[in-house]
Amino acid sequence: MLKEDQLNRVIKENIENVMGFNKYMQLAKSSENLYQAMTAQRLVVENEKKEYQELVEQKKAREAEKSSLQLQMQDALLYSVSNRELYDNLKSGLNQETTIKNKIEQTKNQINSIYKKEELFRNELNSFVNDFELNVCLPKVIESIKSEVALILKAKNEKLQQANTNVGIEQIEAVSKAVINYLTTKNLLEKEVNISEIVDFVLSGNVQPTMDDAYHFLDFSEVKALEDLLNLKTANQFPTLNQQQMDLNLGMAQIPGLEVQIEQMKAQIAGRDYGLLKAFEDNEANLKNLEARIAETDAEISKIAKRLHAFDIQISQEPDPKYDTLGRMRSFFEAIANQLLKAKKKQIELKMKDDLNLNLSAYRDVIERVELSENLSNLTFKLYHKAGNEIYLNQLNTASKQIVVQVLLKSLHEFGDYNPPVMIDTVMGVLDETSRSTIMENYFPELSHQTILLSSDSEIRPGSDFEKIEPFISKTYTLQRDREKQLTEVQTGYFGKSIN
Repeated sequence: MLKEDQLNRVIKENIENVMGFNKYMQLAKSSENLYQAMTAQRLVVENEKKEYQELVEQKKAREAEKSSLQLQMQDALLYSVSNRELYDNLKSGLNQETTIKNKIEQTKNQINSIYKKEELFRNELNSFVNDFELNVCLPKVIESIKSEVALILKAKNEKLQQANTNVGIEQIEAVSKAVINYLTTKNLLEKEVNISEIVDFVLSGNVQPTMDDAYHFLDFSEVKALEDLLNLKTANQFPTLNQQQMDLNLGMAQIPGLEVQIEQMKAQIAGRDYGLLKAFEDNEANLKNLEARIAETDAEISKIAKRLHAFDIQISQEPDPKYDTLGRMRSFFEAIANQLLKAKKKQIELKMKDDLNLNLSAYRDVIERVELSENLSNLTFKLYHKAGNEIYLNQLNTASKQIVVQVLLKSLHEFGDYNPPVMIDTVMGVLDETSRSTIMENYFPELSHQTILLSSDSEIRPGSDFEKIEPFISKTYTLQRDREKQLTEVQTGYFGKSIN
């Protein structure tokens, strides 16, 4: 975050969060939104109501536009931060062919991944289209005709059951012939018997009336097909494919830009042009343009807000204390936050000035004053030299920026509403020798009632560095890695040094 010109924003956010000002700003915003909603409800005259609602929608649109611009600016900042080192090295003429090739390979892999997703989507889409009738059309047909098919199946089942209970004419005739032959062989017949008469006699006494088959034209296989149709199980894959298409569209839209980046980097390796440098500089120009557009959008939002507050809506002759109070709550909470800032302002300014004059080696003993603004809506942080000129934060080197942030942390910790322990990792960062010595002697011992430092032996060296802060140390531990056992052991002492 400190590589680019974002130090003022880091300081602003830390002051608002650590000092507890954000809760009042959120209350003010909530009061404003509720006041606008109640005002819209109280509008009686239709024209005024319509105009007020249009202004509210305009404000929402501008706020959405501002959010979009902020997202674009965030992307531009990320691009700037990720390519700053490459830009600086190319600008100074260093050979960065290996770095660029690695970046080209990463970009190619990203493109190939998108194409693989496209291939998978097309295969699944083809499968879906090939079975479209089964998965989409046929379920609709089944839903439409299932009642009629159920009636057909019911009639066919009843006909089948009747056929199973009645004896056929052929069977009766065969049995009758067998019985007559038997009686003839036994000489039990007095005269000749007509088989047709026997069949008619049996049928008239035992056969049930036959039901008319309205679906006699259907074969057994067709009836079976109708049964299978009602029991068919299908799954519509369209929702999943639709989501895949939306994701793929986003990925495919990125490919032309990624290919342009690859060509720019290839050209840079070949030494034909400086397209990558130009792209970075264009991004820097875009950052400034986005800042200006965000400022313009903020101004438009403020104008709309003033017009919204200009509405004087009277619902009845009776006053509404709740509504009147709500209208004053935003300014009330903002006033509280600004008043709290003013109360802490001088203490933070004086403490930071003293600590910076002591710890900031590049400007030791020459800082005349530290200045915080008195309004949270436009919170700024400035340093001034004894000669009268401003010391611009974005012109400080990385080590000096680290000192500024550490000093700010100490001041916020001292004047904040709570007193937690302070833990710092990579305690020396990019500090030079002079700054390291100053920080160990003047900063760490006074930072907090309990300070935990996570340091390597190259940051706080067991020899000279450790001795400077040893009188203030309560406990020391060293994390020792055992590669064979694949674990880390906690040992007492700091890299073999014990506390005297």
